[in-house]
Amino acid sequence: MRRSPVATSGTIFWAPTTQIAVVHPVVPPRVDYDLTPLGRTLLETVRSLLDWALDHIDDIDEARKAYDARS
Repeated sequence: MRRSPVATSGTIFWAPTTQIAVVHPVVPPRVDYDLTPLGRTLLETVRSLLDWALDHIDDIDEARKAYDARS
């Protein structure tokens, strides 16, 4: 992943495509993450995937058990 660092006031901002990490120069280390506007465009898709997974959790569990039983 290509990142562009920018340092201001002792805080380093990393700005990759879908998230921003703010690294604070403190001990213990602290990093705050947020989505970029482009990253926010993925929220609806990720929520849909999560909803699907929750709706099919029993099916997923059964499929895992069936797969593991093959070994």
